[in-house]
Amino acid sequence: MYQNKNKQGESELNAKDIVGYIDLPLALIVQNKCLSEPFYELIKIPSCDKEQFKDFIKRNNVQEIHHMDNWIALLEEYLDTEYTKETHEWCMNHLTNNGFTQEQISAIKKREGKMIFRYNTYAWEWMGFDVFDVLFVKQCNRHCSNKHTAFYRRAMEISLQGAKLPKLEY
Repeated sequence: MYQNKNKQGESELNAKDIVGYIDLPLALIVQNKCLSEPFYELIKIPSCDKEQFKDFIKRNNVQEIHHMDNWIALLEEYLDTEYTKETHEWCMNHLTNNGFTQEQISAIKKREGKMIFRYNTYAWEWMGFDVFDVLFVKQCNRHCSNKHTAFYRRAMEISLQGAKLPKLEY
């Protein structure tokens, strides 16, 4: 994806590769050009690096994309908290405002909800699940290894659906 390599041969990210950033979760948005069709990808920024991140985005004029990861709303009901009618309405409004239909929401929850529910039986997460949690839990699920690339791409697309991003270039 990233053409620049450091002395260790690892890929490096250049500021010109960055489309923008979101702050929930704190992540850069970059265009992934590895596959036959490019897609947008989130690169998580650890919270311990927040000050360095602020300096980086200011120095490189990286714009904020006002968007919240859709997985947060999709998976809210699986948290170890009370899931109220008001919370449900907020989640549904967020998702429909980002272009999801009721059928899409139901299909995603049916496909991924059971996996997240099983995971949270042990984790007791109560703050929120985002795309990075979904990818972590999916990676731990041994039944999905041969379809990881397709799932990864789809997870990123779900996360960013509705975000005001530039048109992808092929």
